[in-house]
Amino acid sequence: MRSRLFASRLFVVVAAAAMLAALVAPPGTDAQSAKLIRWPTSSSTAGSGYIYASTVASLANKHAREFGAPVDISVTTSAGVFENERLMKQGQAQIILHSSDEIWNSYKGLGKFDGKANQNLRIMFRAYPSYLNVIASQSSGVKRIEDLKGKRLAAGPPGSVAYTMGEAVLKMYGLTYKDMNTRALGLGEQVSALKDGVVDAIMIIQGIGVPPLKDLANASKVRWLSVEDATWKELAASIPPGYYSLGVLKKGTYNAQDADVNMVGISVIWATTTELDDAVVYAIVKSFFTHKADADKVHPIIRETTSQFAALDLPIPLHAGAARYFKEAGILK
Repeated sequence: MRSRLFASRLFVVVAAAAMLAALVAPPGTDAQSAKLIRWPTSSSTAGSGYIYASTVASLANKHAREFGAPVDISVTTSAGVFENERLMKQGQAQIILHSSDEIWNSYKGLGKFDGKANQNLRIMFRAYPSYLNVIASQSSGVKRIEDLKGKRLAAGPPGSVAYTMGEAVLKMYGLTYKDMNTRALGLGEQVSALKDGVVDAIMIIQGIGVPPLKDLANASKVRWLSVEDATWKELAASIPPGYYSLGVLKKGTYNAQDADVNMVGISVIWATTTELDDAVVYAIVKSFFTHKADADKVHPIIRETTSQFAALDLPIPLHAGAARYFKEAGILK
């Protein structure tokens, strides 16, 4: 079973690499006159964030000159959002992967950014949604989120986006992690623990229809737990616009999933600061959306990005260069 999961992941990565190769700028590009940009993303080169950013970078490296600002972007891995912020503040990154909740916290100086508001932060564009999947084994008897009390739960590492989002959802049901036997595990560890009966439920941030969760649903009898509409409205009223969102996992997305499921989500955001020139950001964004049809062939997650999703209902301001493009495109007034 694990070999099939590895094979499916490998296929996605290899296919994406092949498509990216076709987008790379041709030999002879004048890198000396191009703006050098470092773009840290997430921990794995096989991850959606890294592949997505590499696609944007390849298109910008190839086409940004046509739109007035040649660039030379290198995409790297990193430890995630908080490491990305540190790198940007130290001048070692100019564009970073961020999340809709933590970018607000950084902008306002809240949470882990307490007292260190970064008012120079700006959004280049919003990339794609990712959702908190709350999944329980059928044998656990857990049918609703409130049933998790007293059960064995696997969550993300403390301080991670998955951990803090899970904390917020549990709070709406009068629960904290202390009400469960909670352990911190990574993605693969969580899936394995639920399969092996080591835990009763997991709380994991993933997109919709991803291979690890398809494999889980095919191998084990599990159920996705839904957030009720009233509970979501209560949560939404307590947070800024664009901080979290509500997504629907359509019936039949996974094996034996016989009903729609509401899931709380965050957005992956490509962020920069006011220090990056308007003309450069404009050229990067225009390069990507002008050649979006090519980008869509690289990875399924890229197809989820529409111009409306990218530019509207954001937690902090757009970069002026990005706003220029979206105004030209008729998305913004």
